Amino acid sequence: MHDSYVTMLPATEITFENAILWFALAAAIGFFIGRTRKEDENMSTPPGKPGMRDFVMVAIAGAICGLVQDGLFTVAITLSVFGFLCVVRAKSDRRIGMTSEFAAMLTFGLGYLCQTPYRNVAAALGVFVALVLATKDELHSFAIKRISEKEFSDTLKFLALIFIIYPLLPKGAYGPYDFFEPRKVWLFIILVSAVSYVGYFLIKFLDAKKGLLMTALFGGIASTTAYISGTSRAVVSNPEVAADLGKATILADSMLYPRILLVLMAINPTLAEFSMLPLLSMSGVACLLYFGIERFGKKEVKPEKGVGQNNFGFSNPFAFKSALKFGIIFLLVLFITKAGGQIFNKYGTIATSGIGGLINIDAVVLSMSDFVKEEKISKAIALLCILVGTAANAIFKFFLAYMSKNRTFYCRVGLGFIAIISTGFLVYWLQFLAWKATGEN
Repeated sequence: MHDSYVTMLPATEITFENAILWFALAAAIGFFIGRTRKEDENMSTPPGKPGMRDFVMVAIAGAICGLVQDGLFTVAITLSVFGFLCVVRAKSDRRIGMTSEFAAMLTFGLGYLCQTPYRNVAAALGVFVALVLATKDELHSFAIKRISEKEFSDTLKFLALIFIIYPLLPKGAYGPYDFFEPRKVWLFIILVSAVSYVGYFLIKFLDAKKGLLMTALFGGIASTTAYISGTSRAVVSNPEVAADLGKATILADSMLYPRILLVLMAINPTLAEFSMLPLLSMSGVACLLYFGIERFGKKEVKPEKGVGQNNFGFSNPFAFKSALKFGIIFLLVLFITKAGGQIFNKYGTIATSGIGGLINIDAVVLSMSDFVKEEKISKAIALLCILVGTAANAIFKFFLAYMSKNRTFYCRVGLGFIAIISTGFLVYWLQFLAWKATGEN
């Protein structure tokens, strides 16, 4: 056995049984990929195209090279496979594309990986490639008929925000109180854009109501602040859906409190146990409000039959200027938070929690957890600070809702936040009385 293979795979795994098993995996990959290249009803291979058995043989040839791990042998087999594909391709002058030839070379590479520690990657890629080849017509229809030129262009712009601009931004903090963090601000802009982008396509391809529900849930998990920025922008473009988006915003906010609880469970289970009842109560009230316990404002817009008939204000999958406006507001509040955190630090953790919670409740949760571990404050005070942080966060989010200038929307959001935050403090107060009666801190 070649020495280089020994360095890649533990000696205990180099057995006859293992080698046969990985050959079988390679053959299976070749079979499934080759199966997708049958194009007529009789399952026969058109002239000038490698067939299903050819793909299996190509995959096994790759597996042999992966097992032997000899450079010259691998080059020779690779050139032989490539020559075979060229001969097959030359037999047909009617074909235009070369998908089958590229798929065959990829199958050779995946077969090679089956005899290396990357065999799991080979199996996953094999399934993915077979799926892509098998759904050719569906992918073409989706890409050409279902996605417009504007939607495609907006998708590229949205991806550019994430994969081109964001990595180029400098790391670190700048300015007075280190308030200006380019990557943090840009990440917020990305999240605001993502709300409109994801909401647009969910509502386009799902039932409108279901799409709005899914957008609210995912947006609430990612960032409730970014979500309400996106919905506030959507209300401006379509005031008729203010009531629906107001309810959806409350539902998105319901995801914040279980998320805080999960963070506490991971870093401080004791504090999580103390915080469970108030946080879950706040989430429960938000869910009840969404499902129509309290209806007010304009009559909700009922979606028409069919997919995507009512876009709920998400009429543009990418609107950078509006997202940038919210990013500037986020930057200003970030400055207030950093400055207030240093100026009011001497007045105690409750004041700083209110300042810090304006835009970053997670920072408040993490700091309170550390304080409890270090026994600087009691669990009761830590939970109070977390609730103060959520209240401050709700105030900032209400300000974002108010920017829509739509009374139906911001009143619904504001009253919902009042009910949620009031529930949290009420349950905390009742629980605090119970802690005090039992002598707990």
